[in-house]
Amino acid sequence: MELLTRNQYMKRFNLGYEKLQKMIANKEVDYLPTADRIRIDENTVSIEMYNALLEKYTNLKTKQELIEKILINERD
Repeated sequence: MELLTRNQYMKRFNLGYEKLQKMIANKEVDYLPTADRIRIDENTVSIEMYNALLEKYTNLKTKQELIEKILINERD
């Protein structure tokens, strides 16, 4: 676990102030108001990276299912 200031978080994840404020309001980040810090875990990634990986995974899963259907049809 690591505690970052808002500025450190914005620099690390390449975010603007407004975007970070929106993420805090939507509880997308673990913001600790008493310490004015954002807590991140070792596996924390930016939402952009997560969405990109999710899209790649979805595409790969679709291709895998298509290949499986083709192979099953060839067996018959």
